[in-house]
Amino acid sequence: MRRGMLLGGKYRLVERLGRGGMGEVWSADDHQLGRRVAVKILHADLSSDRVVAARLRREARTAAALQHPGITVVHDIGEHEGHPYFVMELLEGTNFAELLADNPGGLPVARVASLMAPVAEALAYAHRKGVVHRDIKPANLVELSEGGVKICDFGLSRYAGAGSSLTGTGGALGTPAYMAPEQYAGRSADARSDLYSLGCTLYALLAGRPPFPGPTMVDMMRQHLMEPPPDLAERRPDVPADLHRLLRRLLAKDPYDRPASAEEVHRVVGALAGPARRRPDPPADPVPEPRPAERPARLSPARRPWRLPSPPMPADEGRGADRIETTSTPIRMRGGLVPGHPSWPGPPSGASCAATLACAVPVLAAVFSPDGRLLATGGEGDAALLWEVGTRRAVAAFEDHPAGIRAVAFSPDGRLLATGGDDEVVRLWSVTAHRLVTVLKGHAGGVSALAFSPDGARLAVGGGNRAVKVWNLAALRTVAAPKAPAGGVCALAFSPDGARLAAAVRNERVLLWDAAAFRTVTELRGHSGPVRSVAFRPDGTTLATGGEDGTARLWDLATRYTIAPLKGHAGPVRSVAFRSDGATLATGGDDGTARLWDGANGAPTATLTGHAGPVRAVAFGPEGMTLATGSLDRTVRLWQLH
Repeated sequence: MRRGMLLGGKYRLVERLGRGGMGEVWSADDHQLGRRVAVKILHADLSSDRVVAARLRREARTAAALQHPGITVVHDIGEHEGHPYFVMELLEGTNFAELLADNPGGLPVARVASLMAPVAEALAYAHRKGVVHRDIKPANLVELSEGGVKICDFGLSRYAGAGSSLTGTGGALGTPAYMAPEQYAGRSADARSDLYSLGCTLYALLAGRPPFPGPTMVDMMRQHLMEPPPDLAERRPDVPADLHRLLRRLLAKDPYDRPASAEEVHRVVGALAGPARRRPDPPADPVPEPRPAERPARLSPARRPWRLPSPPMPADEGRGADRIETTSTPIRMRGGLVPGHPSWPGPPSGASCAATLACAVPVLAAVFSPDGRLLATGGEGDAALLWEVGTRRAVAAFEDHPAGIRAVAFSPDGRLLATGGDDEVVRLWSVTAHRLVTVLKGHAGGVSALAFSPDGARLAVGGGNRAVKVWNLAALRTVAAPKAPAGGVCALAFSPDGARLAAAVRNERVLLWDAAAFRTVTELRGHSGPVRSVAFRPDGTTLATGGEDGTARLWDLATRYTIAPLKGHAGPVRSVAFRSDGATLATGGDDGTARLWDGANGAPTATLTGHAGPVRAVAFGPEGMTLATGSLDRTVRLWQLH
């Protein structure tokens, strides 16, 4: 392969990134979608093996089915002059092998826990889907420059097992320093083999080297098969006892002596990473399961004037041309890092439209599920749609809002979807069962704002009525009704710690309530028209608002002063959303554009155009590199940030 070659009529090779036992990895330009991708191309000697090539394609499809923010996305497969190839997302960041090289004595315990907790979580997801990685090692784990961790080469390692012998490079069955004893013995690898490799990686990050370093392949095989793992306490006496016990179990020779699942590993390691790494606990008494009288959400009711949308349009079709106007570019450093990494990844320089979802009605609200697999949208029809982000198809329609849907919100655990509209009720739906769970009534003036508390125990509801109702979801009763000014509430948001509730109101103010007593803590004044949207930065230090005066604002919550007015929209700003790391703010306006801003100082970074109507909703995926924009032009656009 050489620079400039065109694969599949759309992937032009740019730079070779690496070469291994299976093939080469290149960066490439995707001319169809206007993005940079990674392409892994099989070596010629393996390409001629039809069984191997068929397995490659099968495993690529398996990997592509894994939709999780901690797993590298597989976009496409193809063949060029007899060479099968994968097309994957191109990651910006540093792999764990580089981190080890820079820290020969090992990393701090909390740092290791923060790196490995998301790896265990992603691995648990893959195992639940019946997929085994077979080559977990530091080089296949990447800390992203924008925050987060991803596992690479999912599915490729299964294909690697097609080889007939164990090679010195570990290309056939795994990587020798991280392989499970049963792999050395020629037995089948399963999820417990991944846990052993995970244990070797965890040990390496703490000790600065794997548990069995060799020096030769024969030595490594003997050590993995016969020798107990070295005592980590001799090298790292500061490692907690719980982590010592977990490592001993992960490195057990007998697979049955290892932890039952990667979920167990995630619980132990996640606890050491601190509360910031942990997901909110569900309510003590969860909302009841659907009663027999409750019915599933219908997918194609004949009596309704709307229909499920057609498949997504390619990014270059639909109303208007997709155009990115970039106004600044972040500085790239070694390994894709930016200044301040890992705590402050810089803002993206732009975005490209990856897909357009054709909706039947104008879109007023959109939100991603906490795991990023689903997108919920609501609008001027009587149903909220649930989309699979990976396949980009609508999988359910939650009906019975005859006056339209103005607000949608997922519970923090992703089990419930709340919908509200002008019919003055809130409906709670089971996301997995696609069934109505219960109806919360009594919201005079309609519902335009919904916000779950971070622990999932409460739901705040606001709208045209002056009272904001706060529901206890375990008891299904209201526990507070703080008063808003005349005109009602346009948007609500709980602070990340759940201590405050922010309300954007129609009289040019933002109210901050104490979320325990629901008394007004402060008012933020600065907009010269109704405030339409509000969002907390993930660290809780900053609040973003958007208003009908055509500006968005960043507020320092310690001083209660505006950090910066964000000017650029030629009309009302209807929606604001922070990226999961807080580095970027997205805004949507009636001028038909979405805009990206630096989340710290409000500097503009990009303008996203292409919608043929006002943009009423913006939402980031949890991985931080996907942005959804919903518009009155009856489309939702999915943008890939770069």
